[in-house]
Amino acid sequence: MVRYNKCAAKGCSNNSRNVDLSVSFFGLPTDSKRSAFQGYLRQSNVTKQIIYILFACDCRRQEWCAILTIDKENITPNTRVCGKHFASSQFKQTRLIRDARPRVPITQPPASTLPIMPASLPTTAKSNKIIIKKLKDKNRYLRTRRRKSNILSEIEKVFQGHPSMLELVKMQYQRFMSKKRKHYSMEEKIIAITFYYSTTQKGYKSLQQLGLRLPTRRTIRSWLSKLAIDTGLSDKLLNLLKSRAQHMNDYEKDCVIMWDEMAIKQLFAYNKNEDRIEGIHDHGGSGKRLIKPANHALCFMLRGITTSWVFPLCYYFSHNPTSSQDLYRLLTECVKRVQDIGLKIRVAISDQSFTNSGLFKILGIQEDHTFTEFNNQRIYFMFDIPHIIKNIRTHLKKHGFFVEGYHMSWDWIVKLYEIDSMSDNKLAPRLTKYHLEIPDFAKMKVRLATQVFSKSVSSAIKTLVNLPDKVTIVDNEDLVEMDNVRKMSEEALPTACFLELVNDLFDMLNVSEKYVPFKPLKSAENCFTNIPVLEEYLSWVKTWLMSDGTAVPPCVKALILALKNFINVLTDLHAEGYGYVLTRRFQEDILEHFFGFQRGIHGLCTNPKTKQFREGFKCGLILDLMQNKEGRNCETFDTSAVVHKYVEKLSLILNPEQNKFVLSSGQMSFADDSSDSEFEENEIDDNDQFLTTNQRNDVFRIGEINDFDCADETVACYVGNWAAKKVITRTKCDSLT
Repeated sequence: MVRYNKCAAKGCSNNSRNVDLSVSFFGLPTDSKRSAFQGYLRQSNVTKQIIYILFACDCRRQEWCAILTIDKENITPNTRVCGKHFASSQFKQTRLIRDARPRVPITQPPASTLPIMPASLPTTAKSNKIIIKKLKDKNRYLRTRRRKSNILSEIEKVFQGHPSMLELVKMQYQRFMSKKRKHYSMEEKIIAITFYYSTTQKGYKSLQQLGLRLPTRRTIRSWLSKLAIDTGLSDKLLNLLKSRAQHMNDYEKDCVIMWDEMAIKQLFAYNKNEDRIEGIHDHGGSGKRLIKPANHALCFMLRGITTSWVFPLCYYFSHNPTSSQDLYRLLTECVKRVQDIGLKIRVAISDQSFTNSGLFKILGIQEDHTFTEFNNQRIYFMFDIPHIIKNIRTHLKKHGFFVEGYHMSWDWIVKLYEIDSMSDNKLAPRLTKYHLEIPDFAKMKVRLATQVFSKSVSSAIKTLVNLPDKVTIVDNEDLVEMDNVRKMSEEALPTACFLELVNDLFDMLNVSEKYVPFKPLKSAENCFTNIPVLEEYLSWVKTWLMSDGTAVPPCVKALILALKNFINVLTDLHAEGYGYVLTRRFQEDILEHFFGFQRGIHGLCTNPKTKQFREGFKCGLILDLMQNKEGRNCETFDTSAVVHKYVEKLSLILNPEQNKFVLSSGQMSFADDSSDSEFEENEIDDNDQFLTTNQRNDVFRIGEINDFDCADETVACYVGNWAAKKVITRTKCDSLT
């Protein structure tokens, strides 16, 4: 609040707002002690000063109060008297002389006798200059404001139809034109957070160096630190999903629930902000917290069938892969809460790890019984198709198949590569040595499996089989007949037909577009007419046996279960009025991308820590940044209709009034040697190439703790690493001995 001076004389109503600038206001004479000190410094005659100290000041203040009728009891340091009460002879320039005495108070005439006149004009040239300067400043301010509004209106016309770009340009213009510090608006926060997670650390810094007025990275981290999403189901997230579900129709509410695990770094750490231990076995509020190192993170996710909305539902930390009993308990809780929201789960999908196989046994999922019911809603359970394809490739490479009396061998594919390598014009250009001798870190790539089960490889084998046995060449102008070294035996034809049929089957189970020219199997509009074709494939897959023809491999059983569920789901959806269905929605690709996002957001971090996983889960929920790049084990999917666009997410999560967040609350399933799962111990997960690095790693990483049997060892390791960090940062030696 602006303070203004007011005259304390009785009957005087002058103040600094209703008089011209030539009128000054003066304080009353000071007290005796202060006057004594000041007078002693100003005068050389000590006797004169003592007399002045003892009598003059108090007498002057009493005299002023008596003349102006001022109550001495109510005098404050801010009490002022206007210059109208002093004669012009008592001024020295603009200040009062030492012994100035006020005149008799000005008597105001009655209001009825006051003439109606304009406000008093300045009486001096100096006052005129001051008034003129203030008027010019005000005029300049008004012109600038009017020009600013005109520029903003022009900006809105130019960027009409591009709201994000419009907000960015307006934000930058207002920041450059304003010299005062302003609070960041909701739109500015959204744009800044989007830049923060869409670029690398250096990229965001480069944007600032280029001149963009963006908040610092520390400010953004402080905004995001107030968003706390703990393990287990969060009521805040469920309410967020419920508010979205209220605007969905019945078709949009149909969804798929999927879950998977990824390996994380086992590491104990103390969270001083929340006063708890990080990195332990934690199954949320309804679960249990055990003092065991967490080395796996379990994540549940929802995905729409008719629309591509995605919602990370919850996550859990566990010591070793989550047991089948715990999976059953957690899955049951998730399904119940989702159904209470109003969504309808149609299919449940998981990989073919041994824990998920045990879960299917608990639920009674078999070839004859492929579904179970929760709250009178039928849910079909099946394994992920891309994982099944990788398992089939692995089984074909190690053992082969026996189908309808023919032996399917991997050796024919190897021979095709050897023959094709001798020629510059390759029949199967995509088939490389990388597909045959698969490194451990590449076993999870679906691309390496589907490119083997392709029509090009099948056609190449058929072409080599149909080559003639003899070829004629010219040798010294003579025609010489020789054996055709590129010729393949007719025994390779069953393997070629097997590869082509698996390719067509995968095309029907991986439909991502409504219509694909000249490819009816990959067109979604033919999904219901292809049901009889799927039934024929089901009968054919049932004939697959081990290479010795004695038993059915586990991967074949999983494929039979998946085909039956696809047929049942498509039949149910067709009866309910669906026009077409994208079968790729019944895959775990979206969850694989989410795990890739978890690894990429923290830099070169194959196994993130529990704190990093929590931050990555939060960022994945806020932003729509889960698109994968080339080289992934899954194809890139369309996320243009994800449930929560980043603007909508932040608008719902950020509280604009308090400017803070209000939320609170590897896929490496280790299998034994007898399991047919493609997940083996110490095997690197599918997403080997990482996404853009935009989250800073800790400056100093605490060493991994492999033996957690003794708490003393944990403390010793932590303290030792802390001491090593201090030594390294304060010394400049090349090596430590």
